[in-house]
Amino acid sequence: MRSLTAILFISCLFAADTTSQAPPDVERQLRARVDAFDKLLVGEKYREVEQFILPDSRDAYYTSEKPRILDYEVKKIDWADHFQTATVEMSSNVMIRRATIGSFEVKTAYLDHWKFDKGEWWFYYPQVSSRQTPFGVMKVNPTLARESGLNLDQEIAKGRAQLAAARTKSFSADRLNVALPASNSSETIVLSNLLPGTLFLAFQRTSGAGFDISLTPNQLAAKGTADLRFYRSQRNRDAFKPGVVIVRASPTGQTMIITVN
Repeated sequence: MRSLTAILFISCLFAADTTSQAPPDVERQLRARVDAFDKLLVGEKYREVEQFILPDSRDAYYTSEKPRILDYEVKKIDWADHFQTATVEMSSNVMIRRATIGSFEVKTAYLDHWKFDKGEWWFYYPQVSSRQTPFGVMKVNPTLARESGLNLDQEIAKGRAQLAAARTKSFSADRLNVALPASNSSETIVLSNLLPGTLFLAFQRTSGAGFDISLTPNQLAAKGTADLRFYRSQRNRDAFKPGVVIVRASPTGQTMIITVN
């Protein structure tokens, strides 16, 4: 299964065929495999998932996290290598657990990678020289890497430190509380992407009633902003109760707590 990091991070760049339509029988076969694969994940049958994973990728699967996927939807399929590989754009509600705030659901988009081999479609972790991350597109030149003389373990440690910092500093809000005293009240919080790469935002109301929330847009380009709007519900004007809303950034995992009074 893809790890939580893979769910929120991997966005590989494939060439050719992405705008072509696959033959109907090829697409049907892939969709059937994707459906069977994800049904096992939703059912938390992780050992059975192995039969769908390319052997070269199984070690990565064994060592990966196993996030709780609640559902799944195929949004789009991009084809490559004359329909021998496919990048499947997925959307899932995922259960996130944090010691400080407990469990909550977030809806997240991610990419899964599939390869046709020996008459069957297989899920796999691609080996890539470029990768889309919240810090921008990261590229690796294998020749230069070998000749650089760098201590790769030290460089990897630096990258982990950078990611750890991003988990608390990937986006900001101009304030952390809103007040909705009247039946026609509305307030807007501006969220800002602090990183040089794309972030995806999602929100989850954990308590409160009688108010609605909108987030526009939920995908922030580098240094972009989004409006998180709160407004009293017109359906139940007398049912207002103060509450808490959690905003989460993917793929960094940073969370922010907003109070509504």
